[in-house]
Amino acid sequence: MADNTNLRSNYIDQLHQSAASGDVKAVLEALKVIPDVNATNSRGWTALMFAARNGHREVITTLLKQGADVAITNVVGQNAKDIAEFWQNHDAASVLAKTNEMSQDHSVTRLPVTPRKSNFFCDSPLDRMSQQRNNKEWLESLKADGGTTYVLFTRLQPLARSNSFAPLYSLVRFTFEKAKTFLGSDATVVFLGVEQSSSDVESGSNSHKAVGWFAVDCGDLTAEGIGVLEDGAVLLPNPFGFFQLSRSEAAIVGQARSLLSWHERYKFCSTCGSGTRIEDAGYKRVCLSEGCASRKGIHNTSYPRTDPSVIMVVMSPDRSKILLGRDKRFPSAMWSCLAGFIEPGESIEEAVRREVHEESGVRVGWVDYHSCQPWPMPNSLMIGCIAQAESTIIKVDKEELEDAKWFGASEVRQMLLSNHPQGLFCPPEQAIAHQILKYCLNNMCKL
Repeated sequence: MADNTNLRSNYIDQLHQSAASGDVKAVLEALKVIPDVNATNSRGWTALMFAARNGHREVITTLLKQGADVAITNVVGQNAKDIAEFWQNHDAASVLAKTNEMSQDHSVTRLPVTPRKSNFFCDSPLDRMSQQRNNKEWLESLKADGGTTYVLFTRLQPLARSNSFAPLYSLVRFTFEKAKTFLGSDATVVFLGVEQSSSDVESGSNSHKAVGWFAVDCGDLTAEGIGVLEDGAVLLPNPFGFFQLSRSEAAIVGQARSLLSWHERYKFCSTCGSGTRIEDAGYKRVCLSEGCASRKGIHNTSYPRTDPSVIMVVMSPDRSKILLGRDKRFPSAMWSCLAGFIEPGESIEEAVRREVHEESGVRVGWVDYHSCQPWPMPNSLMIGCIAQAESTIIKVDKEELEDAKWFGASEVRQMLLSNHPQGLFCPPEQAIAHQILKYCLNNMCKL
């Protein structure tokens, strides 16, 4: 039995190696032995993903004709199109995007729902390699490696370049030579993780040669300074600029920005007020005072913070309407789900009920979890929930919201599709609010 398993594994490796190297003939020969075109390795990679990684359009077309599934995701949540976009193989990504569109049934009136379970700012392609954060020799070697990628930030905005195709922006990927000016001893440099090297991917190997990614705070660069670094580079505004990145690059930016924001705001010890230094490759700050209580034991003040908050779709008791609110900072005509931070000693369900009642006066009973989304403005974790109201009378807290209203399910659908007669709209599909509203309309509301 073990021999048969090893034999199958070897044949799958051959299929993946052939796809990664662009050998159409070898791919077809391998499929005669292993007819499963969607066979995966231990990381969930298919032959289509290896071909997408290296931009082999002919292999991609061949695999699609053989029944390759464009919707399959690997262990980090990427599908073949995501991989092609991340490695900037735009021709391959275009082929895969068209295939995905053709595979959808356009006769269905339901709102399109992505097959993936995670939200935008998730699905990072990087292994964070937390076990190496104290390995200074390994980290210094990785920093100086010619294949290492640096993402530069100024005022918590990453340097990017615009594209004439989707995604509209891509990160500028700096090498060590171009980034080393900003890597002094007092610099804020954060290790983000490693991506498999192209040599490993091309061979279909499961080995893990480190191709590092780091984020660097470059201080307050001027437009002229940015132009000197990279011709045509721009600062990507948040959050809507981040929405124009590929999912993979957005996840990397989300991780980087949250960490850099924490370092910017926590330069002094919250226990004694002394200065702090960066340790653990950017994932810890240690007080410089030897006698400080924060240096004894484990203290959450020494580590990057994540602030949990709830965001919820609230349905009316008969599930025919949805409660939406307007924050004073929202663009004109935008409405969204109610949201708020979880307080100490409070459960997710309790936070949903408290926040909805505080902001709108509506009482909530049943609450269920849907999904979550890291939100790097600056470091929240949005916990998406579905809830059902027990009352419908609204009393808006003007300190919290500008307004709150019940909308019919069909009207919310128009807002999501951007065809509301009064121009009302909801957050874009990259926001968890959009996704949980879509789920509710498709699966729970009475239209």
